[in-house]
Amino acid sequence: MQHNDDSWPFMIGFIVGLFEATLELAILLIYCWPVLAIIGGCYWLGDILP
Repeated sequence: MQHNDDSWPFMIGFIVGLFEATLELAILLIYCWPVLAIIGGCYWLGDILP
């Protein structure tokens, strides 16, 4: 029973940590997406234009 009580904070901490990491990754993608789109567009235009 004592072991079960001790594992609860670890599980909650793990879930919160996972959620925060996912959130940070999502924010990073949202901020980087326009930059990646612009870079991709420049390469695409560079391939099309002589």
